[in-house]
Amino acid sequence: MKGDILLKDVQGTSYIGEFGKYKNVFEIVTPNRNYHMKSPSKDESNEWVEALKSIIDRKSSVTSNVNHSSNANHNHSSNANHNQSDKVGENDFMKIKVVGKGAFGKVYLVKKKRYKTSFCYESIE
Repeated sequence: MKGDILLKDVQGTSYIGEFGKYKNVFEIVTPNRNYHMKSPSKDESNEWVEALKSIIDRKSSVTSNVNHSSNANHNHSSNANHNQSDKVGENDFMKIKVVGKGAFGKVYLVKKKRYKTSFCYESIE
């Protein structure tokens, strides 16, 4: 796989099982395309699916909360609340395990150190 799958774009995910010659495949659905990812075991594929569903659920909860916020919060510039400390880097995450390998790098299951939230992280080599 080449490139990144942005979590903000993920609309859905599901376990597929066999896909062509590959086993333990799960699907990640985005507006532009569907990605088929494989894991070493069915359990790991299901862990990915559950982690992604959790993120999708949280994302829709946040979107719902933002849509219900007062108009007073909308008067601020979107850049006004962002500063240098808001940037997230590789050091903000703890690698849990490799869940996929491709021609260009590895995909890791990682947790954000501060909040212990699970994410997918692709390292391009």
